[in-house]
Amino acid sequence: MNVRLKRAKELAGYAVQLTKDEGLSTMVMRGAGFVKRRCFGKRARYLPAKKVLEAQRAEMAGKTAAALVLAAMPLFSIFLYTMR
Repeated sequence: MNVRLKRAKELAGYAVQLTKDEGLSTMVMRGAGFVKRRCFGKRARYLPAKKVLEAQRAEMAGKTAAALVLAAMPLFSIFLYTMR
């Protein structure tokens, strides 16, 4: 059986059971919360504010790729040391 289809059936069964136990209003509130989390404002949770991003871009604008590689080398060597 397709895993997505199986998961959809499980979620539908859970939704029906929740509606029977706690009422339709609970189910509607959970559905609204899911849509809100899934569809709106997702970038806001993971990215810094626009001012911070623009400040970082301005700071990085003058640096060359070689400078970035030199800055990352100590971090990479620490990573290799911890992986031993």
